Amino acid sequence: MTPRTGAGRALRAAGLATLGLTWLGTATLSWASLIERNAFTLRRTELKALPAGSEPIRILQLADFHLLPWQRRKQCFVRSLAALEPDLIVNSGDNLAHENTLEELREMLEPFRGIPGVVVHGSNDFYAPIFKNPLSYLSTKPRKKRYAPKLDVESMDRMFQEEFGWIMLDNRAEDVVVKGVRMRWLGLGDPHIERDNTELALAHLMELDASAPTPDIRLGSVHAPYLGAVDSLVRHGCWLVFAGHTHGGQVCVPGYGAIITNCDLPPAKVKGLSEWSLGPGRDESRTALSWAKARAAREELMDGPGAEERLRSTRPATGFLHVSGGLGTSPFAPFRLACRPEANLITLLPQDAGEER
Repeated sequence: MTPRTGAGRALRAAGLATLGLTWLGTATLSWASLIERNAFTLRRTELKALPAGSEPIRILQLADFHLLPWQRRKQCFVRSLAALEPDLIVNSGDNLAHENTLEELREMLEPFRGIPGVVVHGSNDFYAPIFKNPLSYLSTKPRKKRYAPKLDVESMDRMFQEEFGWIMLDNRAEDVVVKGVRMRWLGLGDPHIERDNTELALAHLMELDASAPTPDIRLGSVHAPYLGAVDSLVRHGCWLVFAGHTHGGQVCVPGYGAIITNCDLPPAKVKGLSEWSLGPGRDESRTALSWAKARAAREELMDGPGAEERLRSTRPATGFLHVSGGLGTSPFAPFRLACRPEANLITLLPQDAGEER
C-alpha cells in the first residue's frame, strides 16, 4: 500500500461517512418536522384518589396547542377527543401561536362546550412566539429578555368563561363539583414569565377553606412546572398538580429520553405522572406561598378566622405531578423527535373502603 493509496482510501471513507451523516440528519429532520410532530396520540393514566363509592372521573388535559390557523390535523384530533366523554377539561395554557387564531381555537374546542373546565395561562397566551436560538435551551445562563407581540388574551378568556363556562385559575382558588365530588383547585400564573402571585392565590384558598364545604380532593394547576411552583401547590394541600410547558422535552434521545425541560424540573419528570415529595430543607423559592404575606391579602377577601390553621392541617408531605407533553411546538421550532404530541386522559378512581389518600 502506497501512502497515496492509503490517503485516497481515508478520504473516500471520510467522504462516505460525511455523506451518511448528512443523509441521516436530513432523514431525522424530515421525520421530526413532517411526520412525528403531527403524530398526535392520547396517553391514559389512572389514579385512586376519590372517596370510596364515588364514580370515576375522567379528566382530559389539553396543553400547549400553540395553535396556528392552518393546523387542521391538530384541530381534527382535538375535536375527536370529545368521543372520550370527559367529565372535566384541564387546559394547561399556551393555546395560541398567532394573533388571528381565536376562531380556529373556538371551533376546535366547540365539542367540549358545556363540560366543566379549568384554565391556567402560559406565556404564549399573552405573547406570540419569537425566534430563539435552539442552543440557548442547553445553556444555564439567563436568557436575554426580548419583547414579543402581544396576543388578545382578553378575548380568549371571555370565550373560555362566557361561552364554555370554564374557570380561570391564575393565582386563584375555586371549587368545581363533578359527579358529586367537590374538587378544590389552586392555580398559579405562569412562573416562566413571573406572573405567579402566590400570596393572592393563597388568600383565595383561605377564603374557600373558611366559607365553603370541605372538599373531597385538592388539586393544583400551573403552566410551567418550576420546582418552587409545584412545591407551593403540594405544600398547601394539592394532592395532584397538572402542568404543561415542557413539550415532553420535544427533542429526545431515543432510548434515553429528554435532555431539557425548559425550566428547573428534572428531565426524569418531563412528562407523565411522577411522585412529588417535599423533602426536609427544600429551598423555598420566590414561588413558595408565604403565610405572613397572604394574611394581609386574605383580610381584603374574608373576615372569618381559622382558615390558616385548617389549611395547615391538610398539607400533604407528598403528592403527584402530571405533566402533559402537549400537542404543539413553536412555529420557529416545528419538530419533535422521540416525543409524540399528546393529549392526556387522567381517570380518578374511588379508593377502596377504609383506604386513606
